[in-house]
Amino acid sequence: MHSVSASAQRAPKAPEADTDKLSPLGEARIGSILDDTRVVTEHLPSQETTNLFKRITNYFHLQGYRTPETLTIIDSRAPNAFVRRSREVVLTTTLVKQVTDPSEMAFVIAHEAAHVALGHHVQRGISAEVAADTLALNIVTALGYNPCSGRSVLERLGSPAQLTLVSLTPRLHSLHDQTSSLCG
Repeated sequence: MHSVSASAQRAPKAPEADTDKLSPLGEARIGSILDDTRVVTEHLPSQETTNLFKRITNYFHLQGYRTPETLTIIDSRAPNAFVRRSREVVLTTTLVKQVTDPSEMAFVIAHEAAHVALGHHVQRGISAEVAADTLALNIVTALGYNPCSGRSVLERLGSPAQLTLVSLTPRLHSLHDQTSSLCG
């Protein structure tokens, strides 16, 4: 695992079993994310992913929000992203491989950064997910990314096999309501 700090390189850290893990799709994957995860040294974030992370965290900072400090890529069969240690955005290799559209990746990173900005290490649940989606949507739109990206990534990766419909439905409804005039 390699980490990229928003401002400087940071020493690699091993995964910890903590309860601060929510996927970008809204499902708590506290135990299962570590079950199929191993620490690797060959997965550096691509330059494009690193640049997205830096651009998004810089925008959050300029808006006066608390920002993530680190982006980490871990090896996992599950497409997932979460925040751990309250300021580290973690993406799995499978998520990075499956989310190839820059606007969709910007939404995923902005969603996780929104959890940091909004202090969701103490608040969890669907209301926290919807709030993070809303802030992420505003950020990606302000940065010039496709505002429909949140809906498309949730719809594509949020199949019933990946995610419970209970957690997906309110998020998709909220994003649909916020983007219906733009995305149809």
